[in-house]
Amino acid sequence: MSRTFGPIFQICYVVKDIDRIIEHFTKVLGIGPFFLGRHTDFTEFAYDGKPSAGIDMAAAHAYSGDLDIEIISQLCDRPSIYQDFLKQRDEGMHHVAVLTSQFDADVARIVADGYKVKQRGRVATGTRFAYFDTIGAYPGTMMEFVEKTEHMANFLDRVKAAARDWDGSDPVRSR
Repeated sequence: MSRTFGPIFQICYVVKDIDRIIEHFTKVLGIGPFFLGRHTDFTEFAYDGKPSAGIDMAAAHAYSGDLDIEIISQLCDRPSIYQDFLKQRDEGMHHVAVLTSQFDADVARIVADGYKVKQRGRVATGTRFAYFDTIGAYPGTMMEFVEKTEHMANFLDRVKAAARDWDGSDPVRSR
């Protein structure tokens, strides 16, 4: 558990070809099934403090035990933390995330501790997120807060249940 942010529930990889990476996780590592959304709809989006229309991205989720594994692939060239990462590192582990029921208070607490919100927003289902610039000298792991809405909790429960009994069939499912 992070003493600063709270318990980590997710690890995320940012990649160029989401289908190739999902295939690796399912066939080589035996992790799945992945629930894939090809286009994420944002109702709010800001990168580096500047509001924008958002980005077009694909995101997939699967569980390994109690760990949510997320894979993100940006499908446009608008500025984002994902584009920054791909320019610096190519592909790989990008961030870890904490699920919070006290989103506003937790974001305010971390900002008061001196961390900068690098990217934030809200998806169409209502869940908010905020990424903090925790990279430091090493170009890698950021920290994300994900708001624990009813929709998000239900989605994560569904993904976790599917992984628990997964027999290797139907490795990619629709979100």
